[in-house]
Amino acid sequence: MVYDGGMGKHGLPQTMQGEGGDLWFPCKDHPSDKAERVDLKISVPEPLVVAANGKLISSSKHSDGWTTFHWRTSYPISNYNIALSIGPYEWIESKYTCIDGTVMPFHFWTLPESRQKAEEALPEFKRHMAFYERILGPYPFRNEKYGVVETPHLGMEHQSIIAYGNKFRGGPHGYDWLHHHELGHEWWGNLVTANDWRHFWLHEGLCTYMQILYAEERQGMMAYHHAMYVDRKRIKSEHTLVPAEPASIDLMDDQVGEDVYFKGSWILHTLRYLIGKKDIERVLHRFAYPDSDLESTLEGQAIRFAGTQDFIDTVHQVTGRNLDWFFDVYLYNAPLPRLIERLQGAQWILEWEVPEGCSFPHAS
Repeated sequence: MVYDGGMGKHGLPQTMQGEGGDLWFPCKDHPSDKAERVDLKISVPEPLVVAANGKLISSSKHSDGWTTFHWRTSYPISNYNIALSIGPYEWIESKYTCIDGTVMPFHFWTLPESRQKAEEALPEFKRHMAFYERILGPYPFRNEKYGVVETPHLGMEHQSIIAYGNKFRGGPHGYDWLHHHELGHEWWGNLVTANDWRHFWLHEGLCTYMQILYAEERQGMMAYHHAMYVDRKRIKSEHTLVPAEPASIDLMDDQVGEDVYFKGSWILHTLRYLIGKKDIERVLHRFAYPDSDLESTLEGQAIRFAGTQDFIDTVHQVTGRNLDWFFDVYLYNAPLPRLIERLQGAQWILEWEVPEGCSFPHAS
């Protein structure tokens, strides 16, 4: 690929989750299919730099002032996560020691005017990585790298090279929420990938809840509950979170919308108070790595597709309880349970109203 166009000071970032990879190359535009390996060879005029997925195999300078960058990822990758960013980037090289002892590249491609802020942000970003590894297990793509590239758009979970456009503004609970969220997708979306867009909440709801857990770790339960309260106001529950039939990304955006983030997160919050914090963390870890042997693999053997039922099965395995009644109400019905109160003589009666055909036996 050769790029010879105008870019302005922010370069040419590319992102396409909604539209799909078929915007710029032939592919099966469905989340249930991944490329086994991808090579990108992009030529740009100096002083531009190309940041992309995987490892930099070579950067070859030519006599005409152009440079060809050859990037390769050998991990299975979703078509919408194949990405490149072109700009006058400065490359900040760093290392990170993963929870299993693997030392991997931890790099930031930043615009020149942001270099100091990027260098100051790297220690925080590494703390985010340590949090995720402690809760979920090893960073899945440590045989290649973890990369961050500065972009004019807000962000995207491009595998091993997340797009970062939060302008180093941090967040309400003392950490950079955008980086934390996009990093979380390396597990929820890239390691564990929904086999159909109807299960999109597995990407966004789980990532959003991980942010809440991090707020709790940093600032305690007051921060946790404040974050949950803010997110609760964005839930609409006008449609089921998990449609009955296969769905397109457009349908999920148009009908379910932000519920994949915030209702998904609240379901995990509610589940936590049903099974306990220790078990919710065990569920999350096992859903990321169902077999502990997979945590030591480096060639992509742990990458897999999953659906909502796989998550439910994981909850049942970890807790030893059948919680279908819980998931039937929250995942497969739009209306939320409604708490009804009434006085009966000297008694105060509380009852749950749930959709017809559902039960809520453990909530009364």
